Amino acid sequence: MAGWKEIVKFFSPAINEILKYHFTKSKTDDAIKEETLKGLQLDNETKELDYEAKLLKALEDKIVRRHVSNYYTRINGYKKVEEVGFKNLSAGTDEIVIPRSKFKDFILVDDKTVTEDDDAEIEIISPVLKEGTFSWRGTYKEDRIDFSMGDSKFKTEVINGQHQFANGFVMNCLLQITITFDEFGDEKRRSYSVRKVYAIKENESVAYQLRPVGFKKKMNKDQRPLFDEGEN
Repeated sequence: MAGWKEIVKFFSPAINEILKYHFTKSKTDDAIKEETLKGLQLDNETKELDYEAKLLKALEDKIVRRHVSNYYTRINGYKKVEEVGFKNLSAGTDEIVIPRSKFKDFILVDDKTVTEDDDAEIEIISPVLKEGTFSWRGTYKEDRIDFSMGDSKFKTEVINGQHQFANGFVMNCLLQITITFDEFGDEKRRSYSVRKVYAIKENESVAYQLRPVGFKKKMNKDQRPLFDEGEN
């Protein structure tokens, strides 16, 4: 994030007060609060470069970054705040001004990635047999997952009792996987949604039964050009 390199300049005069305020408001463990605040105390005899290095290291801490983000998120919510200024009175340096357009550089946000498995196999543990936004449960790649059923035609067939669910019921489908990462790049949660059901088998002893959408997929996959490109 672009703003973190510059945060030393921006927060050197006031970072202790900002962090003390947020730590007081939070429920962070007392030991963590004490160690973090101790590491951020200004030492008048410390060289400026040493101080900046220590501050940059401290800012790598997730808790510190979260509180700095909270500070900018808070002031960003006040539309009348057009800029924030910091000035080190003891050093007599010029005031450093951060315009509103730069606030977002310090605000941490979640990120999402969406992937698809177009040949997923899910063994059904618990289907949803009535209308509603309930989650199905099944086994996918040996992991138990909860997922939504996004194939409306198959969902209607299930509600109408057209399928018999027993041990070993498996569906071949297009599975959409959404992974949410927190502001530090760590996985926060993942969700699953079946978009199309291509084929089903009601138990392990029978073969897959292709559904219309499955036939269409198979035909598209099996289609080959009669001639190679460029052949006359």
